[in-house]
Amino acid sequence: MSLTTVIPAFVSGVVVAVAFRLIYRNRWYIRYWLFKMTSKRWLNMLRKDSVGYSYDAFVSYSSEDSNFVLEMMTQLEQHQPYYRLCVYERDFEIGNVISECILRSINNSRKSILVLTDHFAKSHWCRWEMNLVQCRLFEQARDDLILVKLGKIKPKYLTPTIKYLMRTRIYIEWGPSTQQQLLFWERLRAALSKPGGTPLLPRTV
Repeated sequence: MSLTTVIPAFVSGVVVAVAFRLIYRNRWYIRYWLFKMTSKRWLNMLRKDSVGYSYDAFVSYSSEDSNFVLEMMTQLEQHQPYYRLCVYERDFEIGNVISECILRSINNSRKSILVLTDHFAKSHWCRWEMNLVQCRLFEQARDDLILVKLGKIKPKYLTPTIKYLMRTRIYIEWGPSTQQQLLFWERLRAALSKPGGTPLLPRTV
């Protein structure tokens, strides 16, 4: 086999390998943009002229951490100043496409909370949801993301995106002691109290 045949074949193989690697590393963003292009309701979401937000925060979490999220709902919704959370197990409309429910929830919330755990980090769906949150907030020129970390996350589950977020943002970490947990709720309420977007719609408690 001559060099004129081997070299082009080698170069083509390298180009294909690099292309596949780039596609794999950016698969969540590609999936996000494909969803945008194919969603019939996307333009309606962008054109929505809302006078305010329906929720104080959209919560992204693994279903295996639902007990903690239930406690979060109790702490934040049943104690002053009565924040309203959007959680999929309670607030998503039955029968709708989940991706569209997520985007609508982000649009209708002042802030977004990511509950980072091993369960979250190793879940493909949670990582997809995390990228939806990031991309949507970026498009809206908003920096209203709150990171909540429950325990240590195994290095093998730490994706580049999670590493980047934890390296570039201050996160609120749950602790085992009563004092640490009281401080946790205090810090989370303080993060939610900071302005984000336009005022909430009037609420009843």
